[in-house]
Amino acid sequence: MPASRWSRGWPGCGRGVSWSTGCATSPPPSDHLHLALLIAIGLSAWACAFVAPTDIVAVKAFMLGLMRLDIQPLPTDPLLLLHLTLVALL
Repeated sequence: MPASRWSRGWPGCGRGVSWSTGCATSPPPSDHLHLALLIAIGLSAWACAFVAPTDIVAVKAFMLGLMRLDIQPLPTDPLLLLHLTLVALL
């Protein structure tokens, strides 16, 4: 008996088919990059909270200054700058 057309998988799910078609192929690299950014943001936030505590009052003053167009100096903590850079990249 010949194999049915569904026994080899969904029609049109061959090589080079994009992720948006719903075929069981690997996701695009951008998904992995976004996941890596989210993990890095979480780790840098954890480090800002527990490893090298950041002056939250100064960060709040900077953010309120941005909203009020009265820019205040941002703390120069390297972990905070890394965290904010990763958030901006996301």
